[in-house]
Amino acid sequence: MSKNKLIHSLWLMTAMFLSLPAIGQWAVVGSAGFSTGSVTYTSMVIGANDTPFVGYIDNGNSNKATVMKYNGSSWVAAGTAGFSSAGVNYISMAKDASNNLYIAFQDSNASNKATVMKYSGSTWTVVGSAGFSAGVATSIDIAIDGTGAPYVTYSDDANSDKATVMKYNGVSWSVLGSAGFSSSWVEYNTIAIGKNDTPYVAFRDGANSNKATVMKYDGSSWSVVGSSGISAGAIVFSLSLESDTTGNLYLGYRDQGNSNKATLMKYSAGSWSALGGVAFSASVSLYVNVLVDGTTPYAAYRDNTAFKAIVMKYNGSNWENVGNTSFSAGTNEYNSLAIDSKGDLYLAYRDGGNSSKVTVFKYEFPNIWNGSTWSKGNPSSTSDVQIGSNTTPTSFTCNDLTINSGFSLNTGTSEVVTIHGDLTNSGNGVSGTGTLTFTKSGTASINGDTVGHEGTVIVESGCTLTTNSKLRLKSNATNTGRIGESDGTISGNVYVQRYMPGKRCFRFYGHPFSSSIALSQLTDEIDITGSGGAANGFTATVTNNPSAFYFDVDSADNSTGLNPGWQPFTSANTSDWDQYELLRLLVRGAKGEGLTGGAYTPTAATFEAAGAVNQGTQVVTLTKGSNSTFVGCGNPFPSPVEMDKVTVGSNVGANYYAWDATSGASGAYVTNAWTLPYDLPAYTAFFTNVSANSNNTLTFEEADKVATGAGLFKTTGAENWVELYIYDSTTKWDRLLINFNTNGMEVEDKLDGKKLYNPNLDFFTLSKDDVRLAVDVRPYQDSSSIPLGLTAYNRYNRYVIKVGMFDVPVGTKLFLHDKHLNTKQEITAGYEYWFDVTVDSSTQGNNRFEINMVGKPTTSITNVNDKKAAMQLIPNPAYNHIKVSFKAVEGTANLTLSSVTGQVVYAQEVSAGTGSVNISLTNIPAGVYIVELKGDNAIFTQKLIKE
Repeated sequence: MSKNKLIHSLWLMTAMFLSLPAIGQWAVVGSAGFSTGSVTYTSMVIGANDTPFVGYIDNGNSNKATVMKYNGSSWVAAGTAGFSSAGVNYISMAKDASNNLYIAFQDSNASNKATVMKYSGSTWTVVGSAGFSAGVATSIDIAIDGTGAPYVTYSDDANSDKATVMKYNGVSWSVLGSAGFSSSWVEYNTIAIGKNDTPYVAFRDGANSNKATVMKYDGSSWSVVGSSGISAGAIVFSLSLESDTTGNLYLGYRDQGNSNKATLMKYSAGSWSALGGVAFSASVSLYVNVLVDGTTPYAAYRDNTAFKAIVMKYNGSNWENVGNTSFSAGTNEYNSLAIDSKGDLYLAYRDGGNSSKVTVFKYEFPNIWNGSTWSKGNPSSTSDVQIGSNTTPTSFTCNDLTINSGFSLNTGTSEVVTIHGDLTNSGNGVSGTGTLTFTKSGTASINGDTVGHEGTVIVESGCTLTTNSKLRLKSNATNTGRIGESDGTISGNVYVQRYMPGKRCFRFYGHPFSSSIALSQLTDEIDITGSGGAANGFTATVTNNPSAFYFDVDSADNSTGLNPGWQPFTSANTSDWDQYELLRLLVRGAKGEGLTGGAYTPTAATFEAAGAVNQGTQVVTLTKGSNSTFVGCGNPFPSPVEMDKVTVGSNVGANYYAWDATSGASGAYVTNAWTLPYDLPAYTAFFTNVSANSNNTLTFEEADKVATGAGLFKTTGAENWVELYIYDSTTKWDRLLINFNTNGMEVEDKLDGKKLYNPNLDFFTLSKDDVRLAVDVRPYQDSSSIPLGLTAYNRYNRYVIKVGMFDVPVGTKLFLHDKHLNTKQEITAGYEYWFDVTVDSSTQGNNRFEINMVGKPTTSITNVNDKKAAMQLIPNPAYNHIKVSFKAVEGTANLTLSSVTGQVVYAQEVSAGTGSVNISLTNIPAGVYIVELKGDNAIFTQKLIKE
């Protein structure tokens, strides 16, 4: 039978690839039935640049030989249609290593003897002489050896129809061995060139009950390979012989001795055996054609149940279908397989579904990552790929991506996988912390099993990613998956995880979903307790004390910090955790731990929730309560965000308060200025202040997302900022920030951040009016001091003050003064100062430490000599009280509070040196008032709203 006789040795399918089932569909190349008329026999080869060629007996051209080639869009004649001088029979094609094409046939213009022609790229020419056989030649087949020499086998009428092989030596054809070397007449001759250019011939052997016999040429004579008549029964109509790259032989045929099903015999280590058992086809087969790619055999045949084409592959242990079965439009005959340099299969045949014309199908195998290489070379945006290894490929682009069973796509630490099609997970999802980018124009989807990833997922503009609820952002001790900056759309739910180290403490959380969710989503992995216990979806305990709280702005009071603003969730079953809402959750450890009040060691836990994630610009409105300026807010994105990039409304405070559960024994507040770089981790939350219900928004944009999220400041200091930490030998307890800025005041002002009370230890500065500050923005003043406060709540220990960010005005120095030990040391970058806190009250408190400012700044930005009077109202609008803060007001000043009609409702004479005045508004009706501060060098008026 006709076939491609050049053993394809490049682009071998790896063992990993061979163990995987072929996935895909056969597709028509060009158009079905492209020949001008019906055909007899087909023979296909793949030429240069993976161009398919098909030869056939052209019944539309007086039964002459025609070869067509596919130019990328349509089939055109190679040379001219019907190029042989007369009608032909028994055609067979082959190519040499230089991609020269040869065709052999029975030539009616040469007394039905054998003729071979060669294609030069434009015309066909006779090789040697036409009709070179001694007599009529039937069952003709051709093969080319590694030197480019053609061999032709045929049933030799001049020698009683025995087998003869002739070889072309570059000038003429000569008999190889002896003519008619078989012991009796033969039929269905097929030839293959094996290892070391050894010729092998197989045929239906008349001397052995018409069974199959294979012979080889040893350099001087022909001998039987194994034994004669190796098939179980007689050979009917077709026989196909191939050799692999290691020298093994493969013989395929319709096995009359086994219900006329297909059998493939392999000759290896001196004996023949049936691959996958005899008769591997499901039903009667016809037109069996074999192709070997490297060491992988393929077999095509007509299934006589549906009378359509089937192609199968032997995967090393059994036979499996290649793509869809019975894919031909109608009855198929004269099958001829070929394979291109990428490993894709072609099947040419006479198509009974298209007037017995020629049709060619192609099966395009996916590109397989096998751990070191891609089976078809580096993929592109049009390549379908499969992952067949857990090792990391470098960044790549593909069309459809399939993760095969038993494997995960390893993205390493930073590799980027750009997917222009769909993602199907038939394996273990995605590992590593690299990036998956979906960029399909239109709708891309995630199929198969859920895809878990602890890296980044990005959806580019123009793409809608349909998750089918199969995307999980995983979290562990080192990484948490995220949705990166995306201009596209995510449709469907996303599962998000949050890992929590083994520590009993409160934590602040915010979920990234566009609608409210129930706390019960978390209770599969952790315990949440509350009133009513199990009846309300909580974990039941003896007390049913609540462990989950939200912040009620209307019940909070600035005068008492954040309390009593915390209100318990009353049900875990209802969707009460709102979009953007801060959740304060007591995490006891893994599920079942810490519920009885006994001593235990908390272990790590990870909770999970699902929903439609927030996408695009998120504008969060911060509603001011009736008696407090504090407002909670959750990170709206399933990603860390850079807080200094968030757009802050003019009535939002200058600072915000995150919660660092890693600090101290029970966590601690981290107070940050909006202007400083800080990465807020995914699924966390924070507090800030808002002074009015207008211009009270935070705007988070996709561009604010960041890949990190450790919640730490950058090591490089912002201009004129000093950061001080308190540690002991193992634990970070607290930190404070000082900013030297002429716009600030020594008293509390709007740029400052109040110190909220931590459960274990507080470290802060004291403003001139004795307000505890976590962020202290003040002017630099030579020879002045900044008081430091330290309260260690019964935690007697050895501590160290460490410097984080450190940038001071040029020409100045800072000294830490330990008044308890009467020592002074200059503070510099990387500075540390160890000290002890004991039962002696003087070892802590507001009078142990201070920072001394020494030297005059040379830069005008912090030059205190540029004194400019200023006044602020804190807060405004106000409720029960208001603080009037001022600076650089000379002499004795008069402070009045008047209604808009001019009625004075409050008046006080103040010393300019005090810097601030607190006014009680309890007995003043709600309304609009004018605050006036009149000193010797300035007069200030400002509108106050009393609510």
